[in-house]
Amino acid sequence: VIEGVNLVILFNVSNMGFTTISIPVLRYSLFINGYYVGDGYSNCSIEISPGEVKELTIHQFIARDSLIDITSSIIENNGTLNILVEGNAQSIILGIPLKIPVKGMKTINIYEEIRKALYSMLASK
Repeated sequence: VIEGVNLVILFNVSNMGFTTISIPVLRYSLFINGYYVGDGYSNCSIEISPGEVKELTIHQFIARDSLIDITSSIIENNGTLNILVEGNAQSIILGIPLKIPVKGMKTINIYEEIRKALYSMLASK
């Protein structure tokens, strides 16, 4: 019985400002193909210097009830997942705590990802 799916999403976070930004906590809402998946948080605690780009990993469990609409939309979109993460970074800039709105979008073709994984498995045998 499938209870749900664990999704791991990698995002690049950049600092185009003039001072180092510390992000101890990120709270977000996750949407796939326009469907609300759930809320989550990351407490990876990263510091980003001006002009720097760092990778942020988000782990999200998608419950079985949400999978029906999402799976149907993926099939209708020929395997494409349009992932949207919106939320707030609890940041500290120059010693001042701030809530910074964040938004990240990523498109993944699940058919292509499965194809790559299968080729990789077959090539390693």
